[in-house]
Amino acid sequence: MCLAVALAATLGGCGGSDGSETSTGTGGQAGDTQGGGAGSGSTGATGGLGQGGSAGATQGGSGGSEPVGGSGGSDLGSGGSSTLSCPPSGPFGSSVGELAPAVTLYDCDGNAVSLHDLCSAPVSVVYTFAAWCPVCRSHMESGRPNQLLAEYQPAGLQEWVVVTQKNDGSNADAQLCELTRDTYSLTPKVLFDPDDSLRKMVGVQVNSGGLVMTEGGRIELKVGYDFDAVEAKVESLLAP
Repeated sequence: MCLAVALAATLGGCGGSDGSETSTGTGGQAGDTQGGGAGSGSTGATGGLGQGGSAGATQGGSGGSEPVGGSGGSDLGSGGSSTLSCPPSGPFGSSVGELAPAVTLYDCDGNAVSLHDLCSAPVSVVYTFAAWCPVCRSHMESGRPNQLLAEYQPAGLQEWVVVTQKNDGSNADAQLCELTRDTYSLTPKVLFDPDDSLRKMVGVQVNSGGLVMTEGGRIELKVGYDFDAVEAKVESLLAP
């Protein structure tokens, strides 16, 4: 049975948003020459992660024996390249600019998958899907998750759709995971969250949530009901 029909008796509207996080840029742009220190204003929230390598190239020289790390970043320059920990070693948090914790999710066959599996991707996106939510269903029916992945996968984008709740509000299972994947012909990896871990540990709302991370699992954007913001962030991070 088509999921859209099976879930027609919804629990009503999606309800209010849990609130959207402020989007930030990669921040710490001064780190290219000063070591990746945190910038000022809203774009400084991300600090200088990954900029330490650039600083190493400037201050330590290529192959230099005294690479210098960014004062606001977590990496050390090493001969002009940055070394990110993957999986990240923390400290972890749930706010923009922090490293996401190792949330455990499951694929449609019931195999455990860690959110840290995305840490090697230059940019990753996680969408949440609740079966009772009309906005969630409309988003999947529109094909936008598939389109975003097709456009930016060559640049390294990884994308997940995480099924969170059944039509009655109970936690998702492998059956709903598989049904969602097949009903909408989803090309992103489809997982389910039986323990409500994304909401509890990262603060991503269960319905129509969007999470964007960069290499190392750094949170760049966390929003609800704002797929345009997710796509714009991916474009700003990966567009040539």
